Amino acid sequence: MQNPGKVSYGSPGVGTPPHLAMEELAILAGGIKWAHIPYKGAAETNTALLGGHIDAAVGASVWAPLVEAGKFRLLATYASSRSSRFPQVPTLIEVGYNMAYPSPIDILGPKGLPRPIIKKLHDAFKNSLNDSEVQVVLRKFDMFVIYLDPEGLEKASQQEFEHIGNVVRKLGLEKK
Repeated sequence: MQNPGKVSYGSPGVGTPPHLAMEELAILAGGIKWAHIPYKGAAETNTALLGGHIDAAVGASVWAPLVEAGKFRLLATYASSRSSRFPQVPTLIEVGYNMAYPSPIDILGPKGLPRPIIKKLHDAFKNSLNDSEVQVVLRKFDMFVIYLDPEGLEKASQQEFEHIGNVVRKLGLEKK
């Protein structure tokens, strides 16, 4: 807090979960003021960090090969538990910040989709999680499964929307 705005970080864009997560971290850390530099995606963010244009980056785990190559240093993860790929790296919860931002991949359909179709799609997607090729891809991107049925997903999504809405309001980013 001695040098507000001096430390910069890149994200894949304004209002994205990585951007909001960093700003929530700033709030929880007592009001850190850092400079957010939005990019058009993780590739641009990684390039900016490699080139020394920003001090830190936040976003999807496409940075993992750069950590493994020793070009980036992973400081903490936003997950609720440690990464199996980087088990030595603590979560933000472990270092004293009560926050986690999982990277959900939800499957949605149009409003009013008939229940039999929902069930058929749900069962197919749920079964796909056990497919060995799907498991390989999940591990490659350091993703773990948090399975929720349609009702559980709806409840969790509503809670997440409320949480994100609170962060957006605290930051003054809501549309007026």
